[in-house]
Amino acid sequence: MAPSNAQITEFKRIYKERFGHDLTSAEAHERGMSLLRIVSFVYQPVTQAEIDALEWHKANEPNKH
Repeated sequence: MAPSNAQITEFKRIYKERFGHDLTSAEAHERGMSLLRIVSFVYQPVTQAEIDALEWHKANEPNKH
């Protein structure tokens, strides 16, 4: 899904505020899409089964004190 013109404009504004550099719309689109790809790899929903397994391991791990 391609970002809207409003989203590109907002990304450009945030980028300039943060880094002090103006981006063209093409640069903003490319960098924004790269950021979205990174976030999609890093941010994955956790299933209830994974939560249960983590809680079980936490409850059953030896006390490390």
